[in-house]
Amino acid sequence: MFAFLKGFIFEINNTEKNIVIDTGNVGYNVLIPTPSDFSEEEEVFLYTHIVFAETDQRIFGFKHKIELKIFKQLIQVSGVGPKTALEVIATFPEKSFVDIMLEPHDIAIKKIMKVKGIGKKSAETLLISVKEKLILLNNTQTPVKSGDKKPESNIPELIVQALVNLGYSKKELIKNSSHWFNSEQSHENNIKNYLHWSKNK
Repeated sequence: MFAFLKGFIFEINNTEKNIVIDTGNVGYNVLIPTPSDFSEEEEVFLYTHIVFAETDQRIFGFKHKIELKIFKQLIQVSGVGPKTALEVIATFPEKSFVDIMLEPHDIAIKKIMKVKGIGKKSAETLLISVKEKLILLNNTQTPVKSGDKKPESNIPELIVQALVNLGYSKKELIKNSSHWFNSEQSHENNIKNYLHWSKNK
């Protein structure tokens, strides 16, 4: 199925959170997080995902690829439907929801509960289900600018933050980096390396 839509906005419906995109000869009805960000006749490019139901199929569109990736992770969580996932992205645009995964547990729960339709129990389920996967979506390390403080080690900060949030000591994991960290491996594999090493040391 198609990966994106490019065209002009024919119609906007803020109540239903959808726009109609005119691609030339076809008008696509697309559900998006924040229709108010757009205006009629504006040219747009949206990353898309289609959700199929028994009697319907809906197209969901996103301005940024990271939002599409977050959406796909969220709809895999039990009890989180596409519209709730859309509300999450509307509340926390771009990478800000990924950043919440790095917050202490209680703070993250309170922030997730700001999403319309999500209570404490749903917030906890969502956090537990997608935390590690969303942290790993951001698999780039911010380069150190000239004059900035040098990093404490060659371990990407994202890996350090992920492990610290899982309850491990930052000092210990940096101290023992030679036993588990491999710069040629992915963030996900390095986290698994540390979990395995710490269990068997």
